[in-house]
Amino acid sequence: MRGVAVELPLTASRADPAALTVQIAGQLRKNPVVILPTGSVEQHGPHLPSGTDAFAARVIAHAVAEGTARASREVDLKVDGEIDAAHAAHPAGDHEVSLRSSLHTTAFTARYAFLPKRRNPLLVPVTPSEREAFDYELPAGAQARLPADTHLQTPFGSVDVSYRLDGVNLRVGTYAELIPQTVAAADYPAFRAFCKSADQALQRGVVIALP
Repeated sequence: MRGVAVELPLTASRADPAALTVQIAGQLRKNPVVILPTGSVEQHGPHLPSGTDAFAARVIAHAVAEGTARASREVDLKVDGEIDAAHAAHPAGDHEVSLRSSLHTTAFTARYAFLPKRRNPLLVPVTPSEREAFDYELPAGAQARLPADTHLQTPFGSVDVSYRLDGVNLRVGTYAELIPQTVAAADYPAFRAFCKSADQALQRGVVIALP
């Protein structure tokens, strides 16, 4: 697989497909790999390898796929990096970091179910499902506190979150799907409960106690 490093024109939060020149679009069609620098976004805390940079890379990759008329917008995003926990001191004196389970940025509750109740039906639009996998290599002697796996299957959508620890290798896998439909006012409480449970599962972190 060949790759090309291209300087992409950016707007406020995503690459602008309309601003891609014919030459750049032609390069991207022939070269399926886009190389993006990391560390260019100011952050605070030990979350760089799986935080804002990873989110920005995914958004840019989707925009490039859209702007170059690719048949699929699926993105295989790989981020290599290290977590420096030197400034992540636990109050008890131990060093701990929290590894996120998902880059899920569209909180279902905040977007679709922020009202405590409704009198009218709710239209849930078509949204892409998301499948993610994080592979972490922990330092020797680190202890991971894994949350319980989650499996939600409802008429409104489904969410799966799994944690697998094999020696120093930790894999976190997630799948989130929201089914487009019209939610009746009578079904809204159940829909809101699903959104809350989904957000809670996807936003949990894995606490790693470092030696």
